Amino acid sequence: MRCMFCGHGKFEENKQHVLQKAREEISKLIESGVKEFWSGGMGAFDEECEHMIREMKKSKPRLQLYYVSPSLPSFRQYSQRDYDGLICPGHKVPYYKAAIPMRNQWMVDRCDFCLSYVVRPFGGAYKTLSYAKQKQHIRCIDIE
Repeated sequence: MRCMFCGHGKFEENKQHVLQKAREEISKLIESGVKEFWSGGMGAFDEECEHMIREMKKSKPRLQLYYVSPSLPSFRQYSQRDYDGLICPGHKVPYYKAAIPMRNQWMVDRCDFCLSYVVRPFGGAYKTLSYAKQKQHIRCIDIE
């Protein structure tokens, strides 16, 4: 099973509370059989969840963390991060930022869970979570 992360670029609420809840939910997901985590690598929530997975991998080496890029990153950009692999959906768009929502929907369509921190009713994270909540195959776990 696979889980994606979806959240704001910055923490707008109590960061420690959000991180504690995220850690608890990630642990529950792992206990239920999730072994693969996907991150778009954009923003504070994604980065913190990535860090948690890397820490948990020390005692659970079967966990995998993938970076899902909206477009093919340069080797330097990708190699500076510690992932088990790179996934690039390969959307052909002339403008990099136009590929981000397409990548996010692509992730939703292929994941079983969406761990989210979305507190504002606008922006990319909100749109991604709204899209996920319309889908029957994915379970959304909201951290508030």
